[in-house]
Amino acid sequence: MAVTDGTGQPVATQLSLAVTNALATGTNEAPQTTILTHLLLTSDLKGYVENPGYYFQNKTPATEQALDHLMLTQGWRRFVWKEILTDKKPPDLLLWSKL
Repeated sequence: MAVTDGTGQPVATQLSLAVTNALATGTNEAPQTTILTHLLLTSDLKGYVENPGYYFQNKTPATEQALDHLMLTQGWRRFVWKEILTDKKPPDLLLWSKL
């Protein structure tokens, strides 16, 4: 790529480029992945989630049920139930004051 000024002379520059899938960037849709959807959903799932924003866009019984089904089928495994049911105390966290 060559960058020139108004007289056609070469100009030093720094450029960046963003490429998106035009089919995946609809203007009337909720964003597919946000910090919220990553922290609350996709970071804890094993598989690919087609449109994570859908589950948080509108809170309705249908989206809540779809979220439950997604978590059950995609393998939500953040917690080991056997450990939770033993009533073991979680490890103490190191506080900044102890550093």
